[in-house]
Amino acid sequence: MKQIATIFLLLFAAIFYSSCGSDSNDSSGGLLGPGGSNSISFTISGQGDPTNYTFSATPSVDTKITRVIASAPAFNFADTIVIADPTQTFTGGTAYALDPYTGVEAGQAWVFTFTGTVISNNEAYTVSTNYTVPN
Repeated sequence: MKQIATIFLLLFAAIFYSSCGSDSNDSSGGLLGPGGSNSISFTISGQGDPTNYTFSATPSVDTKITRVIASAPAFNFADTIVIADPTQTFTGGTAYALDPYTGVEAGQAWVFTFTGTVISNNEAYTVSTNYTVPN
């Protein structure tokens, strides 16, 4: 009985540990997460003022993107951007501007969720990246 409890405790600790982390580009979803790809990540940048702020996304590798969800959870805001041409290739290392937004201010936390396919291996992915608007 003691061995079963020990195994259960170790398994629980491994699951708990794998689901925690602060890596804003983590796409693994943790051990029990929704899945994802470790072969792609996105870097977010932004510029502008509160009346016209443009986010840019830079993929780490060549990809096809079908959808982007830009959200500011603290404000209960989410915008789904459906890519008009899902066969378009987005080149790794190149920044691509997203739609401009209003009401964006320093300190706001945003989450960008990308859905698409990695070009090199045709792997489908859903990857989220956190971004905090700098001062």
